[in-house]
Amino acid sequence: EILASAQDIDGPLSILGRAGPTNLRAREHGFLPFAGLMDFDQADLLRLETQSSLQSVIEHEMGHVLGFGTLWDIAQLLYNGGSHNPIFTGPAAVGVYCDMLAGEESSARCRETNQGVPVENRGGGGTQDAHWRESIFGDELMTGFIGT
Repeated sequence: EILASAQDIDGPLSILGRAGPTNLRAREHGFLPFAGLMDFDQADLLRLETQSSLQSVIEHEMGHVLGFGTLWDIAQLLYNGGSHNPIFTGPAAVGVYCDMLAGEESSARCRETNQGVPVENRGGGGTQDAHWRESIFGDELMTGFIGT
């Protein structure tokens, strides 16, 4: 279950939304979420809809409800959080990141030497340590900045 609402967050053009899980399964089930909440800044909703960006923002916030960036600490998948080089260490993500960087032969070497996927190291609370790094991934859905 995901509940969504429009709220006064901070006015236009800053925080577009915030989201996270509200209920998690037990440790033996990996702390996977089964409910969550998404809040959208009502000052930004009309502009996002007019610019055809609202769907992407909703999908982005759903990712946070599912645990992206919000459960990395509890799952012990964030390394170097709060530093200049935080990384996500989930093995499947590291594998896909290595595939993205190189061909098949280089990907195997990358998997042996790469410690993780670069996580955002700027932007403050809610952005830093909770998104893919914008300088590496650009306009990917789960980076912390829209349309940059």
